Amino acid sequence: VQSHDSWLRQSEASLWILSNALHMAKKPVHTQRPVLYNPIVTAVLALLFTPIFGAQLQALNWDALGERGNARASRLWVRMTLWLLGVFVIMQGLFRNEPLMQYGGFYFLVVTWLGWLMTTGWKQIVYVRDLYGNDYPKQRLGRVLMLGGGGWVIYSMVSLSVALGLTL
Repeated sequence: VQSHDSWLRQSEASLWILSNALHMAKKPVHTQRPVLYNPIVTAVLALLFTPIFGAQLQALNWDALGERGNARASRLWVRMTLWLLGVFVIMQGLFRNEPLMQYGGFYFLVVTWLGWLMTTGWKQIVYVRDLYGNDYPKQRLGRVLMLGGGGWVIYSMVSLSVALGLTL
C-alpha cells in the first residue's frame, strides 16, 4: 500500500510534466529554417529588374516566414509598380519630344526602387539578418533571373510598339 505522501508526490510530478508539455506545445518551434531568396540580392536585382521583381521575391520570402501582412505589402508594391510602369510607358509615348523623357526611364526606375527599398525592401533585409544571420538555406535564382530578363523583353516590346504606333 502506497502512502498518501508518495502518491501525492507522483501526482504532482505527473501534473508538472503534463503542464510543461502543454506549455511547450503552445510555443512555435522553428526547427527547420525556410528556404529563402537572399533579401540583399533581391534588393540589388530589383534595381536591374524593377521593384516588381524584388517585391515579388520578397513576398515569397515573407510567405515562407509566415508573415502574411508583410507579404501583402510586398505584393502591393508589385501591383503599384506595374501601374506606374504602365503610366510611364504611355507618358513616354505622349511626351516623346520632351528632353526629360529621353532620360526619364532611368530616373523613374531609381526613384521607384528607392521608394520600395525604403518602405518594405529594407525591412526584410533587417528581419532576416536579425532572425537567421546568413545561416539559412538559399533559394536558387536561375529561373527567376530568366523570368526577369523575359519581363525586360516584354517591356521593351510594349514600349517600342507604343512609340511606333504614335509615330505612324
